[in-house]
Amino acid sequence: MLSRFPFVFLIPFAFVGNSAPLVAEETATARSEPLIREARGLIKSYAGQLKAALAQAIKTDGPVAAIEVCSHKSPEIAHNLSEKSAWTIGRTSLKLRNPASAPDDWERAVLQDFEKRRRAGEDPKTIDHAEWAADGTFRYMKAIPTQEMCLACHGANLRPDVRRQLAEYYPEDQATGYDIGMIRGAFTLRRGISPQAKE
Repeated sequence: MLSRFPFVFLIPFAFVGNSAPLVAEETATARSEPLIREARGLIKSYAGQLKAALAQAIKTDGPVAAIEVCSHKSPEIAHNLSEKSAWTIGRTSLKLRNPASAPDDWERAVLQDFEKRRRAGEDPKTIDHAEWAADGTFRYMKAIPTQEMCLACHGANLRPDVRRQLAEYYPEDQATGYDIGMIRGAFTLRRGISPQAKE
């Protein structure tokens, strides 16, 4: 699927037959692929660590405990992975739970595009977007599909104790009402790259 965002490295069909732009796009794509693999690896680590912590909390003390774990553990994991890599790592959504995770304009546009792609029939598990910014920054986002585990705290029918805990931790919470397969948000990563790296 073609992106409507600037500096995208995907090869637009409009360039077919115009060899110079096509070569430039192919070069940018080739240089982006290792970064995409690296970003996906970090996301896999992030998601794996968080899922394990949440599963343990739910098993031990129920979904109410998962709210506290997610509140503290998710930023901690993101911080640790960012410290150990060249990336800035986080999560964001169009329906926020934590105001500190609010999307910037670029992230909001990508999230809106993700939702259009889902509604058009694309599998949320495979929806992502990578892009070079004008300043040489490489940015990557990957959709977070709602899974069964998520429904205890993000679904439409929440237990009263879960609602009370959410109200305590997140008074302005918007991140409920989801069903399995919906896009709950996205992992968002950025990395500063010298302009020469994408030429």
